[in-house]
Amino acid sequence: MSNSVATQGWWTRADIADMAGVTTQWVSSSVYFARRNGWPEGGIPRPDREGGRLLWEAGRADVLAWIEKRTAPAPGGSLTVTEVAARFGVSPKMVYKWVGAGCPNTKAFGRNGPQSYFDPDAVEAWRSKRARVPGRVNAPELADAHDVTAETVAQWVGHGCPHLRARGRNWFDPAAVDAWLAARPEPGGQPEGTVGAAGLAEALGVPVYRVWAWNQAGVPRTSLGNRQASYYDVEAVRAWLASREQREGAPVPA
Repeated sequence: MSNSVATQGWWTRADIADMAGVTTQWVSSSVYFARRNGWPEGGIPRPDREGGRLLWEAGRADVLAWIEKRTAPAPGGSLTVTEVAARFGVSPKMVYKWVGAGCPNTKAFGRNGPQSYFDPDAVEAWRSKRARVPGRVNAPELADAHDVTAETVAQWVGHGCPHLRARGRNWFDPAAVDAWLAARPEPGGQPEGTVGAAGLAEALGVPVYRVWAWNQAGVPRTSLGNRQASYYDVEAVRAWLASREQREGAPVPA
């Protein structure tokens, strides 16, 4: 500490920097930004003298409290942004995006100012919950529920099993899948009350290639087998399109 000034009852930038474990340039920058923002709560306390040389009255309680907060240790068992990024195989930029999306973290002061610290178990739980689609099951879960293989579920999807493609995988409404399985016709005939791709395109006033694109997006349909025609319930497709519009903003054909 610069005793030549401190003994006269004042703390300089160097004194504050020494006590807080930062550089004098950091102290100057903190004062500059705090001044521009009206000396916000939690920022560096306003100096008693700002002309030419920054000086704080020695022993000021708010300055001591700010220094104590800055030098407080990180929460035990926690990880930094860089450590979380390395643990989960992502970039630090992605971790900051997680923070913006609600990833649980604890704010504490580090050498370079406020930092986020993370409980890895809490981050893992948050990511698992965020990765799911409410009310839906994934393909392995559907396979387990019906005592079939994942390959069978993939075949169902190819034959028109209703599903939602989201977050890089297929998601299924169990009730919709049960209804689809119960309504599947025996090979060799068109299900009653359904239309082909051309009929659906005509009913909805869209080109037939639009129907083919819907097939890839998970439109409810019935396929009689590989390389066979698909058939559609027009009202079921309208309901699927309305749900898709609500979720993605895609317009529903009249």
